[in-house]
Amino acid sequence: MHHSFLTPKHPRPRRPGVPIYSLLVALIAIALGVATVGDAFAEASQAAAVPGPARARIPLVRAPAAVFGACVDRAALQKFPVLCPTRYPMIRTSAVAVTATQFHSPSFYWAEFNDPSGFPSADGGHLILGGQAQPLSLAGQPGEAWPRPGQPRPLQLLGLPMLRMTPVKAGKPFVAELPARVFRHTTVERHSGLVLIARADYPTGGWMGGHVIVIWNSDDHGYFVSLHFAQSRSGRAYTVAERVAAALAIARSSRPIPAAPPAILQREGGWYTGSARLDATGCGACVQTDSWASTVPYRDAPNDFPHLTMAMLGRNDLIVQVSRSWQPSAPRWMSERHPLRIERSQIHSNFEGNTTHGRVSMWGTASWRNGSFLTVYVYFGSPTPGATAIDRAQRELDTTRYRTWSIH
Repeated sequence: MHHSFLTPKHPRPRRPGVPIYSLLVALIAIALGVATVGDAFAEASQAAAVPGPARARIPLVRAPAAVFGACVDRAALQKFPVLCPTRYPMIRTSAVAVTATQFHSPSFYWAEFNDPSGFPSADGGHLILGGQAQPLSLAGQPGEAWPRPGQPRPLQLLGLPMLRMTPVKAGKPFVAELPARVFRHTTVERHSGLVLIARADYPTGGWMGGHVIVIWNSDDHGYFVSLHFAQSRSGRAYTVAERVAAALAIARSSRPIPAAPPAILQREGGWYTGSARLDATGCGACVQTDSWASTVPYRDAPNDFPHLTMAMLGRNDLIVQVSRSWQPSAPRWMSERHPLRIERSQIHSNFEGNTTHGRVSMWGTASWRNGSFLTVYVYFGSPTPGATAIDRAQRELDTTRYRTWSIH
């Protein structure tokens, strides 16, 4: 039995009048400027209704959950900081989707998005954002090729357009890719940057052929936003000035995504420990991690009911599970803080999913800790665990560390 995202694994006592915990509350609501579907469409409609020349501008609204979710995925790896835009080009028919990512390298990341429903021209609403651990070169004057000779080149796998030559036997080298040209100098949140223009479409212009690209450095790391958006949904071509304005607005809306480390349970004293970040399917702005410690080898998948490990428990064995989660627009009761103290009177064996026919008992609670909502379960290998087992479980809970989450 697999448990859905942010759904408690077992029923827990609810205060009178508190509504049932539902994913509908969390679904794509505002977090770091992440838009609700209704808000984004309403804002896009208002942009489209503006009379006169302003109607030609690329409409920007609060970034959708797909963008925020991709940023959170990369931030969870805890490499260098991830900057995520809070503004994004969308209209009423938009359905922004992540089409590719490169998140596992410690030295760089990128995420690619398309929106053919909103911008069904040849480029399909193509936008890429990313960064590298080392700063990007900001040398160059308008009209010059980038990067300049002698300047550090961006990591090749980042995909920024550069001069790439392919040797040809008994002939001149073949130009496989043309470099971008500097369009203008700029600033992004008080940091110096450049606006680049990819001179040719794909493939000569590279993966970002035809794009307007904003690059800048922040805290000695390099970042970029690259967008195509050559045409509106009606087929009208956007001007270079309109595309530059949109790219700059998106880049300047970028905010750091805080890491969301899981609870750290102590492995000393014969514990088998582990942790994982869980998939946020159905709630792109949500975050959840799962951690566990057991006195026997842990055999279940993250966030699964631990029936395989429960079957291995001896009378004095234990399993401790701690889930940390965050969701936008959370109900008030989630922010309440309660003691993580095991009470014998709250231990019982008649819980849902008990496949041991009452041989295993459970204690559970929920509380707010350091910017996240905790759900905690302890499984005992006896229906009536002794003081030694309870004390051992309590020590594990008391020494568990919760690094602060700062998601807003």
